[in-house]
Amino acid sequence: MNGRVSDDLESKAMARLKHDFQTVLKRLRFMELSIGRDAERFQWDDLKMKIELWIQVAKVCFYKLFDMEKQICGQIFEGFGVESIEECFVEIVTDPANNLLIFAETVSLKAIRTGAKGLVFRLEDDVRRMLSDFEKSVFHELSPIPEDRGAIHPLTEKVIDYINLTLSHKKLLTNWINSMPPLKFGDQMIPEEELGDLNGRSHFELHLILIIVALQLNLKGKSEQY
Repeated sequence: MNGRVSDDLESKAMARLKHDFQTVLKRLRFMELSIGRDAERFQWDDLKMKIELWIQVAKVCFYKLFDMEKQICGQIFEGFGVESIEECFVEIVTDPANNLLIFAETVSLKAIRTGAKGLVFRLEDDVRRMLSDFEKSVFHELSPIPEDRGAIHPLTEKVIDYINLTLSHKKLLTNWINSMPPLKFGDQMIPEEELGDLNGRSHFELHLILIIVALQLNLKGKSEQY
């Protein structure tokens, strides 16, 4: 295929994906979450509604929408190579994902905590619950090993994307994640020593380590079945 034609097709496909993704975000009322860095100028009732909306939108985005977008990018850009798939996915979801986390960081300002402690705590609880749910979903993920031997399993790519995103907001999440990760998944217990040396590690870092351990155990089980 001519290089110029290939580039044109790739650009058109990217533009179409962005348009469709923005349409979905509009349906979720994502644009209503914009508050900039000055959360204190909002009346409490308005801010309360935005926090409630954030909780709904964040759950949809981090549980379903971003993962679906990764799959769509893979289907459309399969003929252009892995790099094109990754570039497409990152370009489309990075800004919305960062905006969601920036919103959470903004409403956790000291002045907002004073007037809205209850809902901010709820916001923190939802973030902690989302992290815990992701750990469980990695541990119990059941998709098969790809037929092409030696390929990177999609679950690995999903975990790497998730960790990179959370590390972009390490300071905020280190403050919010204040409990040890659960080491029991159903009837299976992960030994604490699997997390390595705990000295000096924050609870947030231990959760990330647990996600990697859960990924390793999951892939080990898949390889044995394969």
